[in-house]
Amino acid sequence: MIIIVAKAVQYGCKNVYQSMSRAITLWLDLGSDIAAKNMKERLNNDAKETLKHQTQALTQIHSEVS
Repeated sequence: MIIIVAKAVQYGCKNVYQSMSRAITLWLDLGSDIAAKNMKERLNNDAKETLKHQTQALTQIHSEVS
């Protein structure tokens, strides 16, 4: 979609302000979606790491009590 908007600007400048505005909006939305996906994956990895540490701590406590 971004490429189509950019090519439209190439062939005419009658609506360049609307076209460039739309292209920038699409580009930033795409970047935002990618950043959100990366953050979600990182949080999932952090949560897995935290769960692993908690499980190890509980296992150690259980072995000490038993």
